[in-house]
Amino acid sequence: MPRLNVGIVVSFDTHGSMTTDSVSGALFQRIAEKSGHTLQVFQIRNDSRGGGTIGPMLSSAMGVRAIDAGMGQLSMHSIRAACGSKDPGLGVQIFTGFYQYFEGIDATFEE
Repeated sequence: MPRLNVGIVVSFDTHGSMTTDSVSGALFQRIAEKSGHTLQVFQIRNDSRGGGTIGPMLSSAMGVRAIDAGMGQLSMHSIRAACGSKDPGLGVQIFTGFYQYFEGIDATFEE
């Protein structure tokens, strides 16, 4: 279960309602390691369906790798949604690492 103030959450779903796959998840994990950050993994139970995103449709239509990643929150889609006090800064740092390290790490993946 994702925790506040720990790091970015990457969501997986065996039913395909999330766009993260094994390749994009591994790529982002390597970026996090190189950036010195912790990734939290959230796996939707295989006997239930999550809300999903438009990511799977868009990434398959455009032919791009994609990942469902974001800050852990309490009460998502609520007027009282809250995240940890450190989470915005952790988000900025890991996404900065993404721009710094993506090209080099991506080059190590075979098509």
